[in-house]
Amino acid sequence: MVLPALNTSAAWVAIVLAAGYGTRFEAGLESKPELRDLLGTPKGLLPCGQVPLLDHWLYKFRTEAQDLVGNVVVVTNECFKGQFRQWARKRGIPGENVLGDGTYTNAGRLGAVKDLELVVREKEKLLQNKKVIIMASDLLFYEDFNLRSFLESTAMRGTGACLFYNITDKELSKRGIVEVNEDGKVVSFLEKPSSAWSTSSRKACPPLYAMKNNSDLLSLLQRFLYQNDKATDKEATDAPGKFWSWLVEQEDVSIYSEEVNGRFDVGDVEDYLETKAYFDGKVNATMSQQLFMKDDSDERLSLEWKLMAILSTVFVGAMSIRTFLQRDMRTDADAETLTL
Repeated sequence: MVLPALNTSAAWVAIVLAAGYGTRFEAGLESKPELRDLLGTPKGLLPCGQVPLLDHWLYKFRTEAQDLVGNVVVVTNECFKGQFRQWARKRGIPGENVLGDGTYTNAGRLGAVKDLELVVREKEKLLQNKKVIIMASDLLFYEDFNLRSFLESTAMRGTGACLFYNITDKELSKRGIVEVNEDGKVVSFLEKPSSAWSTSSRKACPPLYAMKNNSDLLSLLQRFLYQNDKATDKEATDAPGKFWSWLVEQEDVSIYSEEVNGRFDVGDVEDYLETKAYFDGKVNATMSQQLFMKDDSDERLSLEWKLMAILSTVFVGAMSIRTFLQRDMRTDADAETLTL
């Protein structure tokens, strides 16, 4: 069985935010010898259920919501762009649908909101008259989440839509929290509140959002970025929740919500191992070959990228040695000249 082709005429386009560098995750891998072969792998392409994490979403787009979700666009950093383009082309997604944001280091990252604005602006023609789903690349849900239901009902009620699940006080400062009225409308969004007294809500909002009108989205993003242009704290535009928090306060915007049982994300190595263990038990090798078109070329491409990384390291090392030897030779020559 081969996945059906992307339905590019479908009303919804998925935008995947994958420009983070995963520094906390990478640091954790260093202490896990059995996982070190994952170093340099973007979180959205980590093996999960024997396939890259994003394949789970692609399967939903091409089966459960095939007539709803068409194009997929990924924004990532320049270091991961090649890996994402290989993944995309193999799955029938045009390579040009993977955008690099021009950054090479975590310190120089744009932040999720600026990356989102980049996609919406650069892909304006592709997104024309489309609705958009915006999602983090390392996000998965339990089986209760129904993408079709979310897009056909909750996402159509207002300007946009989001999800929520219930958490404990202990998790409050780590999550974006929504306050919701009896009609399901989001009346407030707090990005990682520092105190349990900040809100009585324990409804955490995962980084998956829907916007019904893409032209509205671009103007809203640009208004938000303009108002935060002089912010000295990168966090002001780093997390998508910062934009969502601002968005629900706008008079011309209405955001509705839908409850789910919970979510998986890959913040650190322990999160990854938990996510992998759950989905490894749900997807067997035969299913992955049939549903996700996995074959030996995945492993070959992965090895090629790792070899390129190794060769790059060797080249840099060789150039350093060459520079050192040249400097040493110049020092010897200078000493000989002085002696003469």
